Amino acid sequence: MGVVREPNGRTKIAVRTNDRDIDAVGACVGMRGMRVQSMSKS
Repeated sequence: MGVVREPNGRTKIAVRTNDRDIDAVGACVGMRGMRVQSMSKS
């Protein structure tokens, strides 16, 4: 896991889960990218 901020304003986040039934990226991004979109707007 980790976080990197790029000079152009982007942020990259690496995630993982210990539960095989959970998609770590999907849990962070949300359905149709809703969580990312809401953060991008603010």
